[in-house]
Amino acid sequence: ELVSTPTTISFGEDLKIAPTKQRYPVTEMSGGLTVQDSRAVKASWSITARMTSILESAEGKKLPNAMHYTYNGIDQILGTDSIVVYQHTSTNEDPLSISDSWNVQEGLNLQIPAGRVYPGRYRGTIEWTLQDTPETK
Repeated sequence: ELVSTPTTISFGEDLKIAPTKQRYPVTEMSGGLTVQDSRAVKASWSITARMTSILESAEGKKLPNAMHYTYNGIDQILGTDSIVVYQHTSTNEDPLSISDSWNVQEGLNLQIPAGRVYPGRYRGTIEWTLQDTPETK
């Protein structure tokens, strides 16, 4: 069961527009990404994510390819196609809070290429999906 998903995520206020590519971890979040496996027979499951609307400012400026998800050291762009962001096989029925381990190296992050952003407040929407799938290597 997908117990919860973040309702709002922030990467900070007053971020500096830098002359080099910048990577920003989540600084604030309402809710978390939590899964609980209550199946009698535990099997692998995965979480996929996709942007149903890419980051856009009130002025209409867009930041395509700015949302990234890093899992096991592999960085992927979070775009409009679903990508696997987490895989696990539960051994008990305890809720697993995936977002608790997000930091600048792992999890959801914002990556801004140099010279590709305009000042403003940007909004987007992420769709999270829990799937009963065999583990891939």
